[in-house]
Amino acid sequence: ALRGEDRRAVHLRPGRAAALVSLATALAIAACSREAVAPETSATSAPETAPPAAGDTCPRFSSGERVGKVADPGLAEISGLAASRTDAGVLWAQEDSGSPADLVAIRPDGTLVRTFHLTGVSARDWEDVAVGPGPERSVAYVYLADIGDNLDDQRAFHVVRVREPSVDSSTGAKATDLRGAVTLTGRYPDGSHNAETLLTDPLTGDLFVVTKSDKGRSGVYRWPAPQREEATTTLEAAGSIDVGSLDGAIDVRVTAGDISPDGSMILLRTYTNAWVWHRDTAETVVDALARPPCTAPLALEQQGEAIAWDATGDGYYSTTEGSRPAIMRYSRE
Repeated sequence: ALRGEDRRAVHLRPGRAAALVSLATALAIAACSREAVAPETSATSAPETAPPAAGDTCPRFSSGERVGKVADPGLAEISGLAASRTDAGVLWAQEDSGSPADLVAIRPDGTLVRTFHLTGVSARDWEDVAVGPGPERSVAYVYLADIGDNLDDQRAFHVVRVREPSVDSSTGAKATDLRGAVTLTGRYPDGSHNAETLLTDPLTGDLFVVTKSDKGRSGVYRWPAPQREEATTTLEAAGSIDVGSLDGAIDVRVTAGDISPDGSMILLRTYTNAWVWHRDTAETVVDALARPPCTAPLALEQQGEAIAWDATGDGYYSTTEGSRPAIMRYSRE
């Protein structure tokens, strides 16, 4: 998240700023000739064709459809999304710095379904949420990443893990205490880093943290399964991504990501761009990320810090911080 003096215009690569201004101007003019939509979000599309990744044809997605708007005005700091594995049509969301330790269930149309307050844990700067396997491989777990570090001064960071709760919409949207959450403690092998992206590998149970850097290169750190509760774990520096060299990159700071439920696609976003990496079942997440990705469509959002595959991997959602922001869906074609 951007806080205080850090909440400023996104960092643009040289030569890209004018292109973004032109794009925003064109969208604003076009909006005058059609029904108004939320000012903070408009759809843009990826190029018609993209280079293949690892010999595979790049998946094609729609340019983006606004399917909802966050109904609760209190959810103004959403920085992560993840699709439920137990309740169809539910997206998990969480807010970042200064927000309570709440896991929030919403519909893609933005309707608030249920709020769970995680007892016994704290939220310093939750920046992402993911769903994947855990200690019991047949059980889905929710992971909440307390990994934000704007000042790069935290010696350790935390990930909160809890069994995915069942959403009973008949009880209404009232807040409910959720027990059983545990706090996992990690640290980097090479000092402190700011990060906003947590990936969970559905094939291995490994966790991955992707750092956020305005210099264009993000580190990829692996936290092998099983993640231990009783000790601080030093993550493995598994690789890096030169975001500034990726096709179409404007802003270079990675703000969110997700791995598809079957493990075959990895999705990362910045404030302005999204990319998809294809992954063969026989290779690791790091192997896949070492190849050039495919460009993917992403809405022009006010401060987009959330992206998630749907529960089937047939499309993905994005949203942004701000009051009652739009929820966009990009369907696979």
